[in-house]
Amino acid sequence: MLPMKRLLFVLSLSCTSAWAAAIYDAEPINYNDSEAIDSVADFFKSGAGEWKAEGRSGYLKDFLETFDIPAESQVLVYSKTSLQVSH
Repeated sequence: MLPMKRLLFVLSLSCTSAWAAAIYDAEPINYNDSEAIDSVADFFKSGAGEWKAEGRSGYLKDFLETFDIPAESQVLVYSKTSLQVSH
């Protein structure tokens, strides 16, 4: 009976990944047909601007300003398995 459970488990995984791949290839995502946009890599390739580290947050403030990301959108999540568990 145990091999049958393993077979069903493997089949369920393969069906799930095939289903997920189909979703990402459909509209509006078109994952395989779209060109990747990597603004961070482009920024560093261009050599535009310099960032300065500030306190414990390091380069975060300059990063958020450079890429027009509101600081209010940033959230810190603690969990018992995170590296911040001691805090």
